[in-house]
Amino acid sequence: MKKAKGKSGKKHIPETKEKVVYWCDKVIEAGLILIVFFVPLIFTVSTGADIFNLPRLTFLRIMTIPVALAWVIRLFETREFYRLKSPMTWPVLAVLLSWLLSSIFSLRPEVSFLGNYLRQEGFWTIANMILLFFIASSTYKTTEQVNRLLQVMLWSGLVTIIYGTLQFFGLDWISWASKGRPFSTLGNPDFFPHFLIMLFPIALMKFLYAPKLELKLYLLVYIGLLAFNVVVAQTRGSYVGLVISLPVLLFFISKRAYRENKNWLIAFGAAFVLILVYLVWKTDLISSILRIGTVQSRFYIWLGGLSIFLAYPILGVGPDVLRIASPPFKDLRYSLIEPMNNPDRMHNQYLDELIMRGAIGFLVYMWMLVTFFVTSFKTWTSALDPYWKAMVAGIAVGVLAYLGQNLVAFGVLPTILYFWMLMALNVALSQMELAPVKVKAGKKELAPSGGIPVYEARTPSRKLLPEFHAPVKYLVYIVCALILFTSGYWAIRFMSADLAYGRGETAVRTAQYLEQQAQKETDSQKKDSILKEGDRLLTEALDNYSQAVMLNPWEAGYRTATEGHTSGLGNLYYELSRRITDPTLKEKYRSLAREEWQEALKTTMYLENVYMMLGRSYQEEATEKPDQRQELLRKAAENFEKGVQADPGDYPLYFQLASIYTELGEPDKAVEKAEKGVLYAQPTENRNYSLLLGAQTNFNYGAKLKGEGKTEEANKYLNRSKELAEKLLSFDPQNKDAQDILEKLKTLP
Repeated sequence: MKKAKGKSGKKHIPETKEKVVYWCDKVIEAGLILIVFFVPLIFTVSTGADIFNLPRLTFLRIMTIPVALAWVIRLFETREFYRLKSPMTWPVLAVLLSWLLSSIFSLRPEVSFLGNYLRQEGFWTIANMILLFFIASSTYKTTEQVNRLLQVMLWSGLVTIIYGTLQFFGLDWISWASKGRPFSTLGNPDFFPHFLIMLFPIALMKFLYAPKLELKLYLLVYIGLLAFNVVVAQTRGSYVGLVISLPVLLFFISKRAYRENKNWLIAFGAAFVLILVYLVWKTDLISSILRIGTVQSRFYIWLGGLSIFLAYPILGVGPDVLRIASPPFKDLRYSLIEPMNNPDRMHNQYLDELIMRGAIGFLVYMWMLVTFFVTSFKTWTSALDPYWKAMVAGIAVGVLAYLGQNLVAFGVLPTILYFWMLMALNVALSQMELAPVKVKAGKKELAPSGGIPVYEARTPSRKLLPEFHAPVKYLVYIVCALILFTSGYWAIRFMSADLAYGRGETAVRTAQYLEQQAQKETDSQKKDSILKEGDRLLTEALDNYSQAVMLNPWEAGYRTATEGHTSGLGNLYYELSRRITDPTLKEKYRSLAREEWQEALKTTMYLENVYMMLGRSYQEEATEKPDQRQELLRKAAENFEKGVQADPGDYPLYFQLASIYTELGEPDKAVEKAEKGVLYAQPTENRNYSLLLGAQTNFNYGAKLKGEGKTEEANKYLNRSKELAEKLLSFDPQNKDAQDILEKLKTLP
């Protein structure tokens, strides 16, 4: 009896293991399909401040939990660790290591690990992408699985194409601030076509080898709509990507495919030319492509970027922190073309790699790309099946399109995800036998296939690892589950923080609107009622901002206004301190505001904005405390000086400093700052103010020097004052302040 029981037990073990592996495969494939389909489509407009990146990234991180856990269980149950080994293994791991090192030694390690608010592309995100790469490349064993994921990519692309077309024709049901060029679900008309051109080679190859007329017609419409959206989005990056990738794609199309699709290709080409001619005639397509100002600004951005790289050549400044590194290295000519703008990307992915991850990161990234294309080419040459030979080429060219557009652009979450997944699919295909054969008279010949042929991975030549003991396996499962669920917990927490912040933003904006309404109200009772409701909303906003800061203490934007944020906890405390008459409460709120701003300085990418707020708070306090005025003005000047050190092109800070140094009796410093303000503000709407400030400051200092008998030195400043006043009058002939300065100059002895 014992022997029989033992036999049945031995028989039960492989059955259980097979079921576990079977369900792991199902979870992995279903999870990858959901990720690939929904990540480019997810966004929210009702609540939250980051309506595109954070929602889709939260979904990605949560969906990765079951997929990765199933993958780990599958690896240990099947012991197929050999499938992790491919020509891409070491290059990809080297890329991950370079991200880790550059994050550790980053200018802002917290931001480099978590990702900044605008992009969400820190180490956490790239590690997630690389994990998905290894999962897909090591578990996809049949071409049927690869084809299914490619189909899902095309279906996801179809949703974006339809929505983009509706936007172009003004049929969007959502009222966006941006109008004109379609951006679909990608959030920006520059990113939308970058996403589409990655799908174009795959769709075209499927069209050429479609086995049925119905499928050919569907793909023809698909390609037509895709091309239409790429053209009307008017983005140079996508055109560059196509110019680089299309000739390569045409090279990999077989002569037989050209012959069989000759009429189709002629018809499609003619339609495309007609559409292009129409758009050139009816839109500003050509002028948008040849935007000289943008070309110049990109050139100066790159000059500044090279300077950053030379300052941090080995490991770079760190992932996702370019915004804090770029202002001090910014070329003056760029500041005059795009005032008050500091790039968080170089609009060149390869320069980004150099700057953010240093020479080491750049070299391993290039190593990975070269390895991918060499592997893809070898797979293409060894594949005898016409369909899969074409698909290997289409996938590789889709990656090339992404890399081509990145010469003048950069990736965002959906395009980065597709970049890694397309590479994973070709790695998976490289491990399959894409060569259908039949034996005839002792010779191998290509066997004809109908539809989309299905092949499996080659029989492994490597031995499986020994069976792992149960305690070891379960310990690994528990550790992996803890890591994955911790990632999911923080993803949900960060999303909750953003939703809380979004509610606070809505409350603040509503309160501001009510204040405007109260100013127009003549009935005192109604006015009081409106103001009370506004105060209630500000209290509600305070609670929501506090909750956002508690849930995500590393996001500086929840504490103060930065790009993507219009207010913050510190700013609201400061605003409340200005409204309150009770001196104790006023002091408390002002102190709380400064505490929040000081915390924001630890992780913000916008140092100059935070220093501006700190300086203003001391400047305003100086007006309330005459006995401490000099000391408080010194503190204000100290913060404004730190602001211009962080961003030398922030001209409002120069205005503040010129005013403070004048009041502190340091006119030489006032002149210096005023001249900086004139320099950086001239291309902006603040030109007239900066000219007036410069004229007044130079006049005051010149008059002072003249009174001290330093006539020669005084004339230098007085002449400059006259020059600036006359320049101001050339723009504004009725400017009384400029006229007064010229009159005073005439009366000076």
